[in-house]
Amino acid sequence: MTTATPGEAARRYLAAAEHLPFAALAATDWRRMPPRIKRYPGGPGRPAPGLLGELLRGSHGLTRYQWDNWRLSVGVGMDTVRFIADGRPLRPAPSAGGLSSAELYVVGTAPRLEPGAYHYDCAADALDLVREGACPANAGLPDGRLYVLIGSVYFRTAFKYHEFGYRLQCLDAGVLAAQVISRATAAGAAAMLVADFDEPAAAETLGLDPDAETILAAIALRLPAEAANGPDAGPEPTVHGIRSVAARATARTRPVPVLAALPLTSALRSADRASRGHPLPEPAGQALLPASAATRLPSPRIAIDAALGARRSADAAFGIEPLSLDQVGAIAWTARTGWSGELKPGHVPLFFVVRNVTGLEPGVYVYDVAAHRLVLVCPADPDVRAWRSRVQGGSPGDQHAGLVIYPAGDYATGFATAADSWYRLQNLAAGMVAQRIALGAAAMGLGCRLVCSYDPEIVAFMLRAPDGVRPLCQLMIGPVAGTVSYTQPMPNAFGRSSRLTGT
Repeated sequence: MTTATPGEAARRYLAAAEHLPFAALAATDWRRMPPRIKRYPGGPGRPAPGLLGELLRGSHGLTRYQWDNWRLSVGVGMDTVRFIADGRPLRPAPSAGGLSSAELYVVGTAPRLEPGAYHYDCAADALDLVREGACPANAGLPDGRLYVLIGSVYFRTAFKYHEFGYRLQCLDAGVLAAQVISRATAAGAAAMLVADFDEPAAAETLGLDPDAETILAAIALRLPAEAANGPDAGPEPTVHGIRSVAARATARTRPVPVLAALPLTSALRSADRASRGHPLPEPAGQALLPASAATRLPSPRIAIDAALGARRSADAAFGIEPLSLDQVGAIAWTARTGWSGELKPGHVPLFFVVRNVTGLEPGVYVYDVAAHRLVLVCPADPDVRAWRSRVQGGSPGDQHAGLVIYPAGDYATGFATAADSWYRLQNLAAGMVAQRIALGAAAMGLGCRLVCSYDPEIVAFMLRAPDGVRPLCQLMIGPVAGTVSYTQPMPNAFGRSSRLTGT
């Protein structure tokens, strides 16, 4: 019997699925797009009480409707059917392709919430009881009163991105985790990311089909005392009998089991489960710093509270005005703070491509988390000046972005200690940092676009990244020059106590 090398499944996945499958994207059959929400049959659900309800709504609720102005083409046999995409409901946190791969679940108890496992129905702004009497220990989580679990539906990204979709799901989960934690912190609650837990137990407790949906992360919550509901105190819950079989989603919205058609993702998920409990690597950011000139960044503190609901993905050209050094310093400071757990900001090296910043020479820099400074990797050369045409992807207006930030992954170090779990953990951490950067930019009125449509090998070469370090996503930042869509707020659009008629 042979023993798999730590990280072997993750390396196979990377070798075949690290690149965006442009040919497959062009052939996407949009008629197969699955529902972007999951719903459960039965009664009207129950309103999520108090601060918990605000937290769920402000992290994953349907907050606005975007009216788009673009056309899609879908091939049907020898004909081409054209249709106008009038618009779509959007949520506070972005997701890959706007496909909303994540679902939120709540396990535990809170003021005015009986012990159990719940699903957050964003359409009805309500909680569905999916397993009566469940507590965190039943779901393989450490002792605690309340957890928010981030589920991920494979087919929501796989129908378009195929195997590459799992990478995007991990980033999506990290982005959403950062939004939940930032919302909780702003409300005075304590929140901590829990990335190493018994995922099969969590999936079983929630009644998930492991070939259709998985749990990628959990967030431990400690709510502050709510005057109207009594203190959030009392004995910690203990394992007890679950009193019902987990409810199943409606036939229309039940996730489709597709792992059999995604062998690389399936193997990586199995190896991830087998690798739980491995120690995490030490943050490697400092080891990547070159011995060269550095610029100390200012440390202006910015309040991102208002940006938690105001962040928008820039959908038009960036302006040509330069960014200030204070703005760059504030964005970097926001990325290094605001979250806790096993994963640390130093687990995500940050490369800054400076293109138009007052007080900084154009070039490639690495961010020194400990000293809050940018260390020069290489000055601007023809490759950096041609950044847009070579690697950026996106729209023509992206060429004016004054700053491009790449959260990077140190796979070489991580696989040696955390084995295959490190793939999920590294991308979770990158998504968290990316969302913190986007919130920091929004708080200062800057535009930010998060994309993965670049060639990682070319970008790694141009960043002069060491072997094993790969760019995990790309954030373009600059002044907003305009917008191409109209967004309409949706405050409690469907009412908390009602259900949509569709299933």
